Amino acid sequence: MTDVEKNIIFSVDKENEEKIVVNKSIFIGIIRKVENREEILKFKEEVMKRYPNATHYVLAYKIWEEEFFDDDGEPSKTSGLPILKCILGNNLNNTCIIVVRYFGGILLGTGGLVKAYTESAKTVISTSNIVRYIRVKKVKLVYRYDDISKIKRIIEEIGRIKIGEETFVDIISEKYTEKVELEIYISYNICDILKKKIEVDNIINVNKSKIKSEIIFKEQEGYMYVKLK
Repeated sequence: MTDVEKNIIFSVDKENEEKIVVNKSIFIGIIRKVENREEILKFKEEVMKRYPNATHYVLAYKIWEEEFFDDDGEPSKTSGLPILKCILGNNLNNTCIIVVRYFGGILLGTGGLVKAYTESAKTVISTSNIVRYIRVKKVKLVYRYDDISKIKRIIEEIGRIKIGEETFVDIISEKYTEKVELEIYISYNICDILKKKIEVDNIINVNKSKIKSEIIFKEQEGYMYVKLK
């Protein structure tokens, strides 16, 4: 199974940062969960504003199957690569670490740089809260008040299904107007099962009552990851 197909990933629950000092050079490691390159660019811009005039802003990330690092002027593979190795070594995904360095006047050498950036990344990871995120689809169901108990039963049945990794169903919102509008997050690996159940139920209703069912299934394009409770 590729990283893109993973139902569950590990990342930080919120941004965290830690500072270490190595031979008068200050290293500030900052970690954040990210979803795409746009978020990474925004993250770096924020860090550069927060810590202006630093000597280096070294960055590494893993998003899905993409791995990347940037030494930002440090000798090749002495800074970004050690950070990336820490991300991979801790089985993190959708995660970016930026290490800000303020040069202290003492050259560390290539070995010293590798050690310092590794320590910075390890430190910020070790003090972060690592949590599980599950891949979900956002689904909206629109139905009659008469179908409230039926929909509740279907969702409960779907939530008990286990296919490989853990499954997940969570209600986002409920609106009661002329009809009921229910928004849920449902794990990617069982979304199609819910859709099929709704389709089958619609066919049964039409055959029984000879009228079109009012249960509408609206699936948002793409997917996202939400934190497992």
